[in-house]
Amino acid sequence: MNYGLTQMAKANYPVAEKYFEQALEYTPYYSFLHINLGILKNAMGKPAEAEGYFNKAIQYGPQYNEPYYYYAGFLLKQNRIQEARRMEEQDLLINPIFMQGLYQMMDIYNRLELWEKLDSVALHTLSISGGDTIALKYREAAVKKVSAADQYLQFARQNPTPENYLNLSLQYYHLGQYEKCIEACNEALKLKPDYAEAYNNICSAYNAMHMWDKGAEACEKALKINPSYELAKNNLAWAKSNL
Repeated sequence: MNYGLTQMAKANYPVAEKYFEQALEYTPYYSFLHINLGILKNAMGKPAEAEGYFNKAIQYGPQYNEPYYYYAGFLLKQNRIQEARRMEEQDLLINPIFMQGLYQMMDIYNRLELWEKLDSVALHTLSISGGDTIALKYREAAVKKVSAADQYLQFARQNPTPENYLNLSLQYYHLGQYEKCIEACNEALKLKPDYAEAYNNICSAYNAMHMWDKGAEACEKALKINPSYELAKNNLAWAKSNL
């Protein structure tokens, strides 16, 4: 499995897939192998297959918190926030001091604007890691009742950089506000016309709206700037497969 992880880190997805499938022949019920296959399949633009592996990871390792954490992250990327909430709450029920899980839980509560729950998790996180900047930021959001998207918008307007507008676009994307995601990317492109990441986010937003032709066009622009951009290649392949 380690060979597969190495290849996946290099974005050599077909090679990683080969190693993982070989490992699966020897350890078909190994929960963490199914997690990695879920992550891999999602990176390859195969979300249905990815979800199947995440569910098997939970089936074969219900006592571990990691399958719930990674499945919650997958669901978040699919904008299935309520389902992600249930998975992440189970993750923290098993391991209440798992920092990455706490960050993800705060992200979910912030998106759902569940301010009391967000404040509770932020305080719990600070009790584990005093001065944690992420927890402090979420605590401030809970007290002020300001969504993450509004915070990023305010910050981008006060500090108009391509990177800040790109971060804003990601917030809108995660909320399923795809048109606003594209608008934020266009603001980033005004400041940095050769910003491949902005074109890739535009592609992702159009793909999410099933506007495949516009998605493909945006990713082609991203790849013209950065021909080795693997994420843009995957998004372009997904768009073209639906044309």
